[in-house]
Amino acid sequence: MADATIETDGRRAKRVANRKAVLDALTALWEEGRFGASTNEIAERAGISARSLFRYFDDVDDMVMAASARGIEEARPLLAVHAKPEQPTAAKAAALAHSRVRLYRTRWASMRAIRMAVHRNAAAAAQVAQATAWWRDQVSWLFAPELTALAADDAERTTSLLAVLVSFDAWEVLVAEGRADDEIETTLAAGVLRLLRAD
Repeated sequence: MADATIETDGRRAKRVANRKAVLDALTALWEEGRFGASTNEIAERAGISARSLFRYFDDVDDMVMAASARGIEEARPLLAVHAKPEQPTAAKAAALAHSRVRLYRTRWASMRAIRMAVHRNAAAAAQVAQATAWWRDQVSWLFAPELTALAADDAERTTSLLAVLVSFDAWEVLVAEGRADDEIETTLAAGVLRLLRAD
C-alpha cells in the first residue's frame, strides 16, 4: 500500500513538473517572438517527447490558456497603481503611465499570445474582454474626481479614450515607433492630462 502511494505521488509530481516545463517552454518561445512555434518545438524545449505533450494538455489552445492564466497570477502585483483618486491629476497620470508600462513590458509576450488566440478561442476572447473592462474600471476609479466634473456623455467618452490611451495596444504602437519606456511613460501621462483638460 505504501509503495502504491509513493508511486502515485511520484506520478503526480512528474505530471506537475512536466506541465510546468511545457508552460515554461511556451512562455520562453513567446518571449523570443516565436508565437507560432510547433508542438515539436515546444516539446523539445520542455525536454519531453512530442507524443507525450498532450498527456498534460488537451490541445494547443489549452496550453495557451494555461500559460496565460499563470501569467495573470504572476502579473497581479503589477496591476496596482500607486496613487489615489484624491491626489493631484498629474501625479495620478504619472503613476498610471508607470504602472501600465511596467506591466506591459513585463508581460508583453503572454498578453500578445492571448490576443492572437482570441479569433479561435472563446475563453481567450472572454479573458481579454474581462481584462479590458477591469483596466477601464481602474481608470474610472482613479480619475473619478476629474470625470465627475464633466457632463455625463463627455465623462463616458473621456473614460473610453483614457482606457484606449493607456492600453496594451497603444503601448505596442509606441514600442514599434522605437520609443524607450521612459519616453512612453511621459507620452502617456501627457495624453492623460490633455484628455482630462488638466495640462
